[in-house]
Amino acid sequence: MTRSARAPSSRASSLDLSAAARAGTLLPATASRRSRVTVSADMPRLEQIRRVGCHLLYQYGYAGMTMRQIAAHLKIKAASLYYHFPSKQDILFDLMYDTASELMEGLLRIVDPDHDSAVDVQAQLDSAIRWHVLFHTQKREEAFVSHSELRSLTRENLESILTVRQDYDRLFDYILRRCQAAGVLPKRDTSVLRNAILTMCTATAGWFNPEGKFTAEQVADQICDFVWHGLLAAPGAAARSGRAREGMDEMADWHRDALREHPLQVPEFKPSPILELLTKLKNAKIRQIQKQKANPPE
Repeated sequence: MTRSARAPSSRASSLDLSAAARAGTLLPATASRRSRVTVSADMPRLEQIRRVGCHLLYQYGYAGMTMRQIAAHLKIKAASLYYHFPSKQDILFDLMYDTASELMEGLLRIVDPDHDSAVDVQAQLDSAIRWHVLFHTQKREEAFVSHSELRSLTRENLESILTVRQDYDRLFDYILRRCQAAGVLPKRDTSVLRNAILTMCTATAGWFNPEGKFTAEQVADQICDFVWHGLLAAPGAAARSGRAREGMDEMADWHRDALREHPLQVPEFKPSPILELLTKLKNAKIRQIQKQKANPPE
């Protein structure tokens, strides 16, 4: 991202973060941070800085990480570091921007509002859940920093990140409403459903162990099962003991019958203008990386 595109504010953010403390905003502080970061010599300098910066933010937090630590880790002069990133605020925002953008781009590959009529709604929700889980288990450091350091962003940078996240939430709500309209999900407030689902998925960044009992794919499969069992189970003892698949099918049939009498309208998804801006900025950053690789600083 070109630094002139959005100069970081000198003020600390004073926004009310209650709206941000939703799906996955806060992650367990006890997440393992013992992993070590490695960078290859042929990696572009900008990417080396970004990777080391992310790891140090993950280890020490924004308040504890310094630009000198990054320079010392890479054995480079401070001038070379500041050539790419004028401040650690720029590093933090760059990381959060890329994380939010990549997450959104993945969901947009699953959802195409212009051609969704032929897509199975349950399969689409499964794909969205799996994408969210796999992203957070495979990019644990980026995800952890992005959710735990929102308070460290300047006001302007925070507003930009929250705008992208709100678009993501609205697109996920669109998937849930399609499921409700098809009768496979109960008619409940989509914001509650979405926050419950995404919080469960996002939290995997804090507890998932790549060397543990389950692979990321197996965890994603289990969370999909949790979602469908939890949302379709009847209240009371049956829900506590777990309904059989036949009972879940009966409940889904009941929702379909109810929706035939009271159909739901799925609102059109319209992304905010920030997505177009983010696309332009991402392309500008790619060009910047290519230019810096061709003409590295002395």
